[in-house]
Amino acid sequence: MPLVVFVVGAPGAGKSTVARHLAERLGCAEFLSGDVLRRTAEQDDEVGRDVADRLSRDETMPVPLYCRVVRREVGPADKGVVFDGFPRTLEQCLAIPTVLDAAGVPGADVLGLGLLVPATVSIDRISRRGERAEDTAHLARTRLSTHVRRSTDIATAFATRWPYVELDATDGIAQVVDAALAALSARVDRVAERR
Repeated sequence: MPLVVFVVGAPGAGKSTVARHLAERLGCAEFLSGDVLRRTAEQDDEVGRDVADRLSRDETMPVPLYCRVVRREVGPADKGVVFDGFPRTLEQCLAIPTVLDAAGVPGADVLGLGLLVPATVSIDRISRRGERAEDTAHLARTRLSTHVRRSTDIATAFATRWPYVELDATDGIAQVVDAALAALSARVDRVAERR
């Protein structure tokens, strides 16, 4: 059975980096939400224009649109998928079965991985990376405030349906990935056995 990991956390928690390393170590496909959505927004078609419009207004992607992007982007995922930055809202969390269908892994083992960092670390990391227009201390505080309001509901809703593990993500990436793999150990063993 495929394994699907959803890596969530505050802006600057390292979701994309952790997701990328986990996907490589687990032999899974990766779906880095921010990267994929920004790339999709550059495409001159209906989905691309819709995504671009919502990104320009800093709006959360509605589930049907997110699923259209997932369906287009996730190739064969026999061993599973690691998603980063999803779910961001309670509505998205409750729609995870729909996302699994879109990814072609409706019966997958699901695990949530919450990366925890103090607000000061989150703001500092975002301000220092400066890769995008939203990477400023002011916008980081706004995004962090939104995340804090939503995170408890997301974690609670996730944990009532699937295993959900929270990890301290202030350490170096290698330590965080190792801790994530340790938390996933039972499922990781099953994935490794299928290789």
